[in-house]
Amino acid sequence: MIFYRPHQKSVVVDLREKGWHAEHIMKFLDYVNKKETLIETGRKNGKHSRDSAKSKVYSAEFKYERTYGYGKKFKNLEEAQKYCDKVLASKTWKKISTAGVKNIALAEMSGSRTMGRAWSHNIDLNRKSGLNQYVLLHEMAHSAGNMHHDVRFRINLLKLVSRFIGSEQAAYLKACFKEKKLKVTESSNIKSPEVWKKGYDRLAAARKEKMLA
Repeated sequence: MIFYRPHQKSVVVDLREKGWHAEHIMKFLDYVNKKETLIETGRKNGKHSRDSAKSKVYSAEFKYERTYGYGKKFKNLEEAQKYCDKVLASKTWKKISTAGVKNIALAEMSGSRTMGRAWSHNIDLNRKSGLNQYVLLHEMAHSAGNMHHDVRFRINLLKLVSRFIGSEQAAYLKACFKEKKLKVTESSNIKSPEVWKKGYDRLAAARKEKMLA
């Protein structure tokens, strides 16, 4: 039995008529479903999977910050809020905010090693280490609709850094991500059944050859 989403019925019918085995149809649909989830959420396994890229992102940011620091330091929370409102009013924010966030309330926090945290339409900034450009933009990249640190978060953060800190800094941060083998682009292309099948058969043949060697 082949399980598929309602909009995939015509694809299943077409592949059956072309003589595809049920196993191959299921594997192709699994590929399509994962790709659609990635395009929709920016994550391979959906919004509620674990934040597997977090440690690598932090490591890349640490290298970036050793070279460029944290950007402008805000004198107080009020100055940080004005800066946040400026970002919210920008074209860049309107393009990246899939969550439709138009207002973000900032608050200070203390007694924590965390520099900042974003939740709902709120961002908390550590009064000692979080009142600066980079930490605020990092948290705003979360507020744009990215709960974790996956590819769409990184893409949005790079856009914010480029627009509000500088293109040179964004280019270096991008290089730091790449050094950690973190993707900074996402493809919206879904392979056709024929193209996918060629790749699948090629990999299957390579595995078989390896087993016989």
